[in-house]
Amino acid sequence: MTLPSLPVSVRRPAGVHGILAPAARLDRWLLAVLVVLLVTSAARYVERHGFHATGAAVLAGALVLGLAYATRGLLAGRAWWPTVWVTGMVVLWGALTAVAPSFAWCAVPVAFAVLRVLPFPWAVGTVVLMTVLLTAAWQRITDGFDPVQVAGPIGVALVTVLAYRALDLESRARQDLLDQLVEAQAELAEEQHRTGALAERTRLSREIHDSVGQGLSSINLLLQAAEQSWDAQPATAREHVRTAAATARDGLDEVRRVVRDLAPADLAASAAALPDALRRAAEQADPGGLPAEVRVDGT
Repeated sequence: MTLPSLPVSVRRPAGVHGILAPAARLDRWLLAVLVVLLVTSAARYVERHGFHATGAAVLAGALVLGLAYATRGLLAGRAWWPTVWVTGMVVLWGALTAVAPSFAWCAVPVAFAVLRVLPFPWAVGTVVLMTVLLTAAWQRITDGFDPVQVAGPIGVALVTVLAYRALDLESRARQDLLDQLVEAQAELAEEQHRTGALAERTRLSREIHDSVGQGLSSINLLLQAAEQSWDAQPATAREHVRTAAATARDGLDEVRRVVRDLAPADLAASAAALPDALRRAAEQADPGGLPAEVRVDGT
C-alpha cells in the first residue's frame, strides 16, 4: 500500500514573511495594477495641473515608483532585500502621495506588497501609517471635513487586513493538517517495513523448519537406525546410510536455495538475467507434478 506524496511545507522566498507570501504569482498582478494606477493618476494630475516643474517631478516619481516596483526579483536570494524593497515602495508612494494626492489609489498594490513581505504585526503597522497618510492627502484637497474620506480608507484597510489574516490562519491550519498527514504517512511506511521484515523472518523460519530441520531430523534417525543394525543387518545399515547421504544432499540444495533467495538479484545486469531467473524458478517449482515452461519472445 502506498500513499500519494504530499508537500512537506510551503516554500517561501528568502526574507518573505507576510501572510500573502505563498502567493508566488501575486507580484506580476500587483505590478500590472500599479502600472495602470500610476498611468491613470499621472494623466489625471497633468490634465488638472498642467505640465510644469512640479508636474515633471510627479511624472518622474511615478516612473521611479513603477520601475522600483519591478525590481522585486532582482536580489531574490538575499534575505534582507524584500524588506528593503517594500520599505522603498512605501517611502516612494508616501512622497508621491504627499505631493499629488491623486496617487493615493496606488496604496492598494503597495499595501498588498507589504502584506506579502512583512510579518503580520509589522504589516499592520505599515498599513495603518499608509491609511493615515492617504486620509490626510485626501482631506487636503477636500473643502471642509468629509467623514466618508476618513471612514472609507480605514474600513477598506481594516477589512482587507482582517480578511487576509483569516485566510492566513486557514492556510496555516491546512498546512498543519498536511504536515500531520505526511508524518502519519512516514509512520505507516515504517510500520509496513517492520511488518514486512517480520513476515519475511516468519517465512524463513517456516522454510528452515519444514526443509532443513526435518531433513536433519531424518538424517539423525537414519544414522541411529544404521548404527543399531550395523552388525546384525549390514545391508540394511548401508541402505540407511545411503538414504541419509541423499537426504543431506537434498538439505544442502535447500539451504543453497534459501541463501540464493536472500541474496539480492540484479536482474538489470544483462538482458538474459530475468529469463534465467524465471527458468530457475520454474525448475524449482516442478517437483515432479505439472510441468512449468518459460518462453521468452523478443528482447
